[in-house]
Formats: sequence, C-alpha cells, structure tokens
Amino acid sequence: MYFALLFLFLTPAFALHLVLPHSTVINNNDSLYLGVVMPGQTVVVGVESKVKEGGLYGMGGYYDYITAELPNGWTSHSSMKSANPLTLYVTVGQNTAPGNYTIPITVIDDGNYEGLGSVRFYAVVSVQPHLFNVSVPTLVHVSAGDRFSFPITVFNNGDLDAVFVVNTSFNHKQKVVSVFVPAHQRRFVTFNGVSDEEGKYEVFVNVYPQCCAHDEETRLVELAVSPSLRGDVKALKRGVFLFPFIEQTVYLFILLLSPLLNP
Repeated sequence: MYFALLFLFLTPAFALHLVLPHSTVINNNDSLYLGVVMPGQTVVVGVESKVKEGGLYGMGGYYDYITAELPNGWTSHSSMKSANPLTLYVTVGQNTAPGNYTIPITVIDDGNYEGLGSVRFYAVVSVQPHLFNVSVPTLVHVSAGDRFSFPITVFNNGDLDAVFVVNTSFNHKQKVVSVFVPAHQRRFVTFNGVSDEEGKYEVFVNVYPQCCAHDEETRLVELAVSPSLRGDVKALKRGVFLFPFIEQTVYLFILLLSPLLNP
C-alpha cells in the first residue's frame, strides 16, 4: 500500500466515477464540496473501484484503497480492499472549531500493479455547530383530568441527515425518544400527558443531535390546568376531600355516578 504512494506523482491518474454523496466524475486534484455539517457527524465519500480506460493494457482496471489525511481529532474508516464502491467514512471531531476544512483523499492502485497510479482529490467540509432549531408552544390550556398534547418540531438545517434525541420532563417523569430528520427538513414529536389537579405546571423539553450531546437546545412549555368535574371525580377517587362539609354529600353523590360520567 505504501509502495503505491511513490507513484502518486509519477504515474498517470484517470478520472473516477464518484457515487457518494452524489454521482459525478472526479479527476486528479479536483475539489469536492461535502456541505455544512455539525461536529460529530460523519460524511461519506464513495467511488467506483473500476475504471474503463488506462492501465497496463489501456483497458482500465481496479483501484484497491481509498484513504484520507485528517485534522486532529477526526477519525475515518474505509471499505475493504477492492470493494465496489470504495467507500470512506469521515467523522468530524466533537470539539472541531467552526470553519472550512480541506481533506485530501487518495484512491490507490496498490503497488501500481494495474498501472493506474493514484488519484488525489480534495473534499471540503464546512463545520458549524447547532445546525438545528426546536419549536414548541409556550402555553397549553387543559382541564383537570383531561389528556393534553402538543407538538415538538425539530428543524435540521444541515446538509446531512441526522438523528435527534428529544428528552421531556413533566411531573417528575421523563420520556426520551429519537427522531430521524432528513437534511433541510423538519419532523414532529407529539408529547402527551395528563394532570388531575388544577394549577400551573411546566414541561421541560431538551433536544440535541445524537452525534453531539453537548450541543443542546432547551424549551419550556407552560401548562395551565383549569378545574373540571372530571378532575374533581378523580380527586375524590384518590381520597382528596378539600371541600366544605356541606358540599361533601354532593361530591360523594358525584363519586357514585362517576362510572357514568367517566366511562
């Protein structure tokens, strides 16, 4: 493999067919823009290993490897030798500062046994944190004892698909769900809950990309619960008697009728 690098500038290089992230032809020393991504995300580059021209007999041949030179803190792995396509996965470092980064990528004919030489091109990645937005209602009205729901909208502003973790907390109970959001699109998660007693409550919503947990966004939804007959019936069932003595008989009568009121 390293022997092939000696031929990088000494042997002819032939155009490659790029298949990931999109289909195009790429030549030696070309630049390839991979888009705007968040720290921790993985970009994918894939090329067809077979070329139809050049080589020892002018009939093309197969490239063997695809490699990259990475900034500190970045990682990569690639497909096996002679796979088709030759695929390279590059993961941006979690602590990468915002900016544009140029990644030299080399496709190698190992040992130059097929006379294809090596093709070197440059992938450009723009790294930006917090490429997402979260939208929730600020206030939700509900009657005591009734179920309520509201949407949590996650916008993915980046150029890569991403998975986001939605963490909600209400009445000392937490719910965690994951939602896949394609690039430049939005997805909705519905929060459902119930509060039996009147008053004002808060629902905490925390969202972060799965690739970078410390890049989070928090929202607060105020829940206004008004009194209702259904809520009073549920309170009676739990043994909560906060009513004056004169009214107890009326509410006990309501309790006896509760199977009809709340089937």
